[in-house]
Amino acid sequence: MPNEQGSPSDRRSTRQNTAFAALSGALIGAVVGLVGSVLVFIQAERVQDATENARQSDVRRNAYAEVGTSSQSFKTEISSVVNLLGEVEVQEQHNDHYVPAINKLMQAETTARLVGTTETRKMLAQTVPHREKLMEMVAEAYQGEVLDLDKYLAEMEKYEKSFEAFLNRADDEVI
Repeated sequence: MPNEQGSPSDRRSTRQNTAFAALSGALIGAVVGLVGSVLVFIQAERVQDATENARQSDVRRNAYAEVGTSSQSFKTEISSVVNLLGEVEVQEQHNDHYVPAINKLMQAETTARLVGTTETRKMLAQTVPHREKLMEMVAEAYQGEVLDLDKYLAEMEKYEKSFEAFLNRADDEVI
């Protein structure tokens, strides 16, 4: 053994101080590691929340876009049926274009209601009575009753206004 200087109590004290310093360093390293892990976990949760919000916005945006395009198709096809009332081609237009447009619109409305916020669901619900009234008027005219064109156009205007209010709310929500 090399020549050790100092008394045995000094050597013991030096070893204790060295052991204490090593344990303190290990404890500090563990605490820093734990704090780092907690911060990484918190950041990961924030990223996950942001990703989830972005995904929900994408789903809503797609659903609202589908409702918008389906509504436009519905308006086009219902106008075509009204224009062809009393003509031979009305049945083909009704069955081949108008009915599928209604089905597609109702499916899109259902999807938008399922993924939309409470406010947009309320706004979309306000469009439904006008759409149903338009459908009722056209169904009666298709079966031979006379269509009151002024009432039809007034109801179409109400539908368009309520749908525009829905789209404005949807725009505010997803953009």
